[in-house]
Amino acid sequence: MGKHGRGGTRKEEGRMAATEAQPREVDVSRIKKKLEGDLVELQRRLCATREAVRNERVPAADEADVVHVNNTREMNVELGNGCLERLADAVNALRKIEEGAYGVCERCAADIPAARLHAMPAARFCVECQATLEVDSPRARARR
Repeated sequence: MGKHGRGGTRKEEGRMAATEAQPREVDVSRIKKKLEGDLVELQRRLCATREAVRNERVPAADEADVVHVNNTREMNVELGNGCLERLADAVNALRKIEEGAYGVCERCAADIPAARLHAMPAARFCVECQATLEVDSPRARARR
């Protein structure tokens, strides 16, 4: 039995049958190429976002224009922050591939399922640990 346990309930048997159509083995070379492509795209987006923020000008107009420019600036900064996070995740995943540590959950050390890695190549956690982290996150606690 693994870290998260496997029972014999119908629900779990159904999930196991559903995952049989998904990749069982991680195609690391394919994932590496995807991550490298993601890096290029994320760097392009980050540069474009930074350029947009740099070129924003507050028109000498009314208060509504100033509010609009400020909202646009905030949105561009958030987009840039998101790109930075995803860029760091991609770099981290590529580093793990080079070190031979790719596909291992950073929280429980279990293997991350191949289907998850193919869907989210920069995944750092298995599904169970990711769900726990999301429930325990400050953002989730603030919604309660």
